[in-house]
Amino acid sequence: MQDTKEHSLKKTFPTLGEVEYKIATSPQEMEGALTLVFKEYAKRGLIIRNNYKNEIRISPHHILPVTRIFVGLKNDEVIITMSTFLDSPLKLPLDSGYHDEFQTLRDEGRKIAEVGYFAVKSGLFRGKKPAKVNFEKLNFILTLFRMGFQYGLYHTGTDDACFVTNPDPKQKFFKYFPIEKIGEVKHYGFDEMHLKPKPAIAKRMDLRELRAAMRNPFMLLKLRNAIFRVFIGRKMPDHLFKPSMHLTKKDLDYFFVEKSDVLKNLTPEELQYVLSCYHLNQTEY
Repeated sequence: MQDTKEHSLKKTFPTLGEVEYKIATSPQEMEGALTLVFKEYAKRGLIIRNNYKNEIRISPHHILPVTRIFVGLKNDEVIITMSTFLDSPLKLPLDSGYHDEFQTLRDEGRKIAEVGYFAVKSGLFRGKKPAKVNFEKLNFILTLFRMGFQYGLYHTGTDDACFVTNPDPKQKFFKYFPIEKIGEVKHYGFDEMHLKPKPAIAKRMDLRELRAAMRNPFMLLKLRNAIFRVFIGRKMPDHLFKPSMHLTKKDLDYFFVEKSDVLKNLTPEELQYVLSCYHLNQTEY
């Protein structure tokens, strides 16, 4: 069962009960999401705890008003999250490892975005089957993916949704979508000093091509396989995507000074751009 009310989507699952999906709109939801990312990435050895000022994984890109943090809440606790980043003078978070690949798309005049900072709270389906055979878990995860995907497809004018995945050839899920590799496999670590970088490959989903196909009845028939229909789903109400995060100066101090040092890595020009989004300058800040 699912219900839409105001700016959230509520779904009830047999094991989890009711989960509320939405765009994070409060500092509490933002902190819950990025703390979950930190804990789950640290647990899997994707990041090094000592590289962080506090237990929160946050990017300078999270300060930008165009960034969206999608969350799933159970009893007001964030149990699943994903962030979407639109291209800007800061570039994208993955430019740190894939700048040449992304720049090629920019040089072609394409509007690119990134999907990342995905995490699910451990233990929600303890003892259950993996997502690919556990339909409740798959539905739980795909609901959030659907929100992020439809946001990019219908509300941003993005040409390419970029992301990084494991290059494992056994992962065949993406073969049903207009997705292609960007460049070659790299050993990419989330932290620059990572001792065991993980093999990864950058990919892009061509949303421009997908929009064109959806307008063409013949191409639409070609796209209508079961997995693709499940992933896209019925178009969600526009009001779900209207909310955004409005950070105050107090919030900026809390997340980007007290809780993290990520702004120190920006150039003076990048920092000025970030602060200008809030009508601040470097002297004031």
